[in-house]
Amino acid sequence: MAPHILGTGSMHFFKYGKEGVLAIVLPPRLQQSNGVRDGDEFEFVEVSQGVFLLCRKDLLPQLPALLGQRFLDRDKPLRSAVEVPAPAPASDYSSRPVAAPVSNPRNEGLSPLQELEEYGYLILQDELSAQSVSKQLEAQIKQGLVLGVRGFDKKFYIVSREFYLSRCEKVREALSGTEFTVPAASARVKESLNATKAVVQVMKDQGELIEKKMGVFKLVG
Repeated sequence: MAPHILGTGSMHFFKYGKEGVLAIVLPPRLQQSNGVRDGDEFEFVEVSQGVFLLCRKDLLPQLPALLGQRFLDRDKPLRSAVEVPAPAPASDYSSRPVAAPVSNPRNEGLSPLQELEEYGYLILQDELSAQSVSKQLEAQIKQGLVLGVRGFDKKFYIVSREFYLSRCEKVREALSGTEFTVPAASARVKESLNATKAVVQVMKDQGELIEKKMGVFKLVG
């Protein structure tokens, strides 16, 4: 199977963000024809020196068959061009000892709104649930009493402003100046893993911290 040349014109890398990483824009025609949306997960794949492909993450196992073996570098296995190492153990990002993440059993019988009121945060798995909850919380969202964001994992993280501000302060006090993972933060601030994840996702959206690499965060300022 020969590769299909798209004819989208020259594309240039540009520096993005404070770290100055290189980024590239996906042409609108490809966005539309492939149904690419904000938050979709893709990976660059190195075929050979100077030749890269962009592949939807769930299609990676099928890529060798889709390309045909003759297009692969036989001396080097097909691999992600953006090699993101698995996050190191939490202890690698702090000089202090790190305990295990905090467990916090929840009442499974609560509705989403009751859950938000009871625990201060809510994690929704799909867009339909998020739209329903957002509609019910429309007034509170407009008043800034409830904050929410869609993560790159396609989950929706919603927090009450009161819960967010108090936990944000705890994260700042415990982890200022260090790189950390969500499990490490959970142990340090003594909050459940899910609660910490919700706070970290909203903090990232609010510009309070940056994700230095996959799963590793650092506070801003």
